Amino acid sequence: MSPKGPGSLPRLFAHDNALQPVFGRAARAGGVGNDVLDVKDNKSAVITPADSIPEAADAHARAWKAFNAQDFDGAVKWFKRAIAVANAHDMVAYKSENTLGLVFTAMADWDAALRQTSRMKRLIAGAEPALQVRFRLALHTNRGTIYSRRASREADATRRDRFLRFSYREHRIAAAICRIYTGDLDTERAWNLADSACRLKRWDETARVLGTYLPRNPQLSGILNTNSHHSEWPTFLSLYHEDAAQFIRSNPEAYRTGGNQIDRTASPCRERDAKTEC
Repeated sequence: MSPKGPGSLPRLFAHDNALQPVFGRAARAGGVGNDVLDVKDNKSAVITPADSIPEAADAHARAWKAFNAQDFDGAVKWFKRAIAVANAHDMVAYKSENTLGLVFTAMADWDAALRQTSRMKRLIAGAEPALQVRFRLALHTNRGTIYSRRASREADATRRDRFLRFSYREHRIAAAICRIYTGDLDTERAWNLADSACRLKRWDETARVLGTYLPRNPQLSGILNTNSHHSEWPTFLSLYHEDAAQFIRSNPEAYRTGGNQIDRTASPCRERDAKTEC
């Protein structure tokens, strides 16, 4: 399969890992997103049983190298090789299974990406509890990214809004899992929640998220500055101004916002029951 992207995708940061420039290697080198749970220096911090298999670990490393070089066909080949080796040892290559979905997303092969995340969901259902939490967090974050990237390429406004709602739902679930796992949101989950709310023009919710996490997470300021001219952010920033790390309506009488309330219907999974299957 020939690569379909990400050459035509809008770039908010300089490209460094073909999928998440905001939280990739170059961004973390600049102090942005260095608390991201799932990927640090393009290596998952979590250790799985399959990592003990030298051939699987080597294939996974080769796949990441290809992914970084935007050789997506090579990345697919080596991630599938790691998966096959692990399966031959009656193990699951969770990290390769997870990242394969990101490769398909970078290729803009949305159907393959969603199929892979659905497969991942089935696989982690049988994992030990610690792995379930970590990979469910990655799963819903990845699905949110798939839907938001798909929305960015959708010309039909109705379909675009539908995909944005799906993205918002997935990022809310990921945020709930992250809070349970760590007691707070890391940079990526906080930004994804604010960005998905902003894309849906939920201005007040966007302001609440930023007001909550910007004071304790200065890295978000850099991300906000970089994104300030993209998507719905110019509109948001014209309606709100920052005052002591809080976002206040610039002209409360000049507009009406439909985003005053969090959409509790957007996801069947609330924070209190995020430990259950969503």
